This record gives sequence, structure tokens and C-alpha cells, in this order.
Amino acid sequence: MSNFTVISNIDAMSTEAANKLLSAAARQDNAALEASALIDPQQLIVLAGKSSLTYNGVMGGAYELAINAMDYSVGRIFDVFTNAQLAYGNVLATAIDRIRSGETPSSAMTRRAGLRMTRRQIQITSEPTEGRDGRKYVTFQERNINVSNGSIGPWSGDTTLNGADVDLLMYVAGESTTTPLFQEATKQGTKRIFLADPIGYDKAQSAIVSSGNVGAYEATLIKHLQGLNPEDKRTLASDQELMFLTVMSLLVAPTPSKGSKK
Repeated sequence: MSNFTVISNIDAMSTEAANKLLSAAARQDNAALEASALIDPQQLIVLAGKSSLTYNGVMGGAYELAINAMDYSVGRIFDVFTNAQLAYGNVLATAIDRIRSGETPSSAMTRRAGLRMTRRQIQITSEPTEGRDGRKYVTFQERNINVSNGSIGPWSGDTTLNGADVDLLMYVAGESTTTPLFQEATKQGTKRIFLADPIGYDKAQSAIVSSGNVGAYEATLIKHLQGLNPEDKRTLASDQELMFLTVMSLLVAPTPSKGSKK
């Protein structure tokens, strides 16, 4: 029998205290990613430059992949999207079509208030459990991805509710024999969410970022802002979506043909 020494003189905080501290730090890091995002997940897809490619189309395909796999076991990672994001995706696609047709961007084309600037992912961390009300739920952890620069935030498995740290919960129900229904527990109640296979958005994000289009967008934005007076610059910068549409109008503007009058 081999000797095994238990070392007891190492200073360390309790696992519970450490998890609480690190989870709070993770939430702060994810909030920082959100604040530093230049463009949101829907806008990144627009930078593909192909009018038929939309956020809703990308996420619809990724959602179908998840449904076909029907694997919502512990450890699985998913992209999350909501009905509000889909509605915004449609508004954004329509605005870009209008801009391509020559319309000037305006606040009437915008509708992204209250939505995240980052790509949200969750990882399931428990088997389904039946609650006191008979509904089944699973716990999960979440992280944010800044699609502007690819930075990935840390996982966080809880949130603060009236000063108390509580686990992130997602209720699971059978909407049909093939499509599960997921409802996230939020401070306001429950909210319908959709889980999509990350490979769908991964492919789109990789292709768009490697194309250099994100860099072209940022360079055009900087140049445009430099040409504005301080008051106009502040006004435009205060409306992220209008700022995006304004830059896109510069990127997709028709190139004057040779010999055309200026």
C-alpha cells in the first residue's frame, strides 16, 4: 500500500465562496464584452454583403440542425435566440434593402432597443428535474461572444435576483413530438427561447470575419465620424443601429460609372 499524504496547511477559500466570487467576476466580464461590442450578431450577417443572407436564415438553419439532432443532454452548448431578435432581424433586412435601393438611413428604420449586442450561448448543466409545480427544468450556464472581435466571455451559471444569487433555469416542455419548447426563467417571469446548433453561426461568422468586411466597416465608420462636427458625432454615436445603417449606406452605395457627371 502506497503512502498518501493529506496536505492541510494550504490557504484557500471554500469552494462555495470561490464559485460565488468567480461567477460574479464572470458576469462583469460578460457585461464588459457587451459594452465594447461594435456590431451585434444580426448586423454581422449583413456584412456578408449578400442580400439573400439574413440573420433569420442563418439561425433558422441552425435551429433545424438542433431539432434534427434532438440532443439536449448535459454539457451540450447552444446558441440562443428569441422572437424579439427574429423581429429585429426582419426589420434590419428590410432596412438594408431600402438602403440598397437608394434611401437615406433614418431612425424610422431602426428597432433594436433592449436587445443584446453580443452573441449568447448556453450550456446545459443538469438533467431535467421536476419542480413543485410539476414543470420540468434544467440548469444552465451562459456566456457572451463579441462578434466584433471574436472575444469569448467566461461561463456564468447564476444571476442576481433581489440581492440573492440564483441558478439560471430553463423550463422544458414538449411542444410536439419533434420540437421541444424552452422557456427561460427571468426576473420578469418566463420567456420563450430557441436553442440552435452553434455550427450554423460559427460558419457565417468565420467567413465574414476572414473576408475583412468587419475591418472595412470599422475603417469606414472611423472615417465618417472624423468628418462630423462634435455635436453630430455624439448624436450619431448615441444610436448604434442608425450608426450601423449610416455606415452600410456608404459601403453599399453604387460606384459612379466612368464618365458620369459628379
